[in-house]
Amino acid sequence: MKEDVQEQIAAAENLSDDDRGFLESIRIALDGVIVFSKRLAEQVEKELRAASDPKRKSVLSEMLEICRRVPLYSAKTFREAIQSFWTVTVATELANITNVHSAGRLDQIFYPYYEKDIKAGCITREEARELFEEMLLKIMTHNIRPESNFIGTFYQRYEGSAPVTLGGLTSDGMDATNELTYILIEAADRARSAVNVVVRFHKDTPEELYMAVADALYKGRSSVSLMNDEQVPRSDDEARLHRGGCAGLCDHGLRRSAHARENGRDKLCRDTVKSRA
Repeated sequence: MKEDVQEQIAAAENLSDDDRGFLESIRIALDGVIVFSKRLAEQVEKELRAASDPKRKSVLSEMLEICRRVPLYSAKTFREAIQSFWTVTVATELANITNVHSAGRLDQIFYPYYEKDIKAGCITREEARELFEEMLLKIMTHNIRPESNFIGTFYQRYEGSAPVTLGGLTSDGMDATNELTYILIEAADRARSAVNVVVRFHKDTPEELYMAVADALYKGRSSVSLMNDEQVPRSDDEARLHRGGCAGLCDHGLRRSAHARENGRDKLCRDTVKSRA
């Protein structure tokens, strides 16, 4: 992504000062993520050297290998994809602590990695669910803020939540439900995480997904809400539609502002943030 930005800066001779500054800001932000990622790996290595328990050393050794790879390079496994997502998420939150972000459509984002690892025997369904349980709890911790005279105030839903969107439609208008849709609902239930898990429903949603959500709601141990795809504004690509902030509707990879729409920077932003798989 950094190379993409640098190429755009070098190739575009007629960029306005505002647009050039915008691209430079992306380059600086990416440099920050790179520094943060390297420091995270250094901290894991430090803990590994200090560890004496063989089991803990084994865990830290695997963590170090993963943290040295992602997000600096493309994730190759499900575990790497999860870590890459979380490292970038934390780096983003450090820069903007209002936490009005969206985790996005995690069942769609992570499914290719899960499918590949399951077929290769590198991970089990239970291991994947456990990783999601931990990830949802970590997302939940970002809703804890120092405030007023209190050490911290906990919110479940407010401006600052980071909803996870599941289900919905694919780019070609087909049902997007996959195995990770169900695993994430199970993970939310088992972790009892106060994270707003939003499930997109439409006319072709399988009955099994309705029942999975109903079961989670019946138990009352997690926060699951429903979005009716038949009633929301259409996106030019249904695969990008997700919830952000409190209850906002977002186009994945782009939070449009009035200013961005006016000067065409929405397209510049989308073209810039495309990563190289």
